[in-house]
Amino acid sequence: MWLIALFFFFPFVLDLVTTWTLVTIVIVTAPIWLIAFIIYLIYIAKFAPPSPEELETNRIYQKHQAASKARRDFWEEQDKFNRKYGVH
Repeated sequence: MWLIALFFFFPFVLDLVTTWTLVTIVIVTAPIWLIAFIIYLIYIAKFAPPSPEELETNRIYQKHQAASKARRDFWEEQDKFNRKYGVH
C-alpha cells in the first residue's frame, strides 16, 4: 500500500523539494550575482566608448588647447626677438 502511495505522491514531493532547492540556491547566490552585476556596470562605465557629445567636447577642447599653445609660442618668440634686438 505504501508503495502505491509513494508512486503517486513521489512526483509531488520531488517537485516540492526541487522547488525549495532552487529557491534556496537563488537566495544564497543572489549576493554573488548582485556583486557581479555591479562589477559589470563599473566595467561598462569605465570602458564604454565615448558618446558623440563627449567626442565633440573633446574636439573643441583640443582645438582650444592648440590655439592657446600657438599664442603662447608666438609671444615667447616675440619676447626672444624683443630681447635680442633691444625692443622695449
